[in-house]
Amino acid sequence: MEKEPALMKRLIDRKYTAERRYKITSQEMMNLEVALMTSVIERLDAEGILAGYVYDALFCKQSDAERVKIVMDEEAANMGIYTVAKVSYGN
Repeated sequence: MEKEPALMKRLIDRKYTAERRYKITSQEMMNLEVALMTSVIERLDAEGILAGYVYDALFCKQSDAERVKIVMDEEAANMGIYTVAKVSYGN
C-alpha cells in the first residue's frame, strides 16, 4: 500500500466486485505469473541457460544470474508487467 497505493486499490476493488471474486483474480494473477516464467525460461533455454522455477522465483547458476535478471526484466516489460527482477545469492 505504501509503494503502489493506486495499484493496490484497483486490485482490491477488482477482487471484491460481484463479477470478479477473490479466487478469479488470484487465478488470473497466477496465470500471468506462469506465462511470464514460461516465456523467460524458454528464452533462457534457447540461450543454453538452465533455470528452475519455484513459486515466484527462478534459480540458476550464479554465473548466469545477471543474464537471467535481464531476460526476466525484458519479458516482464514486454508483457506490460511492471516489476523488477532481483538477484539473490542464497546460502
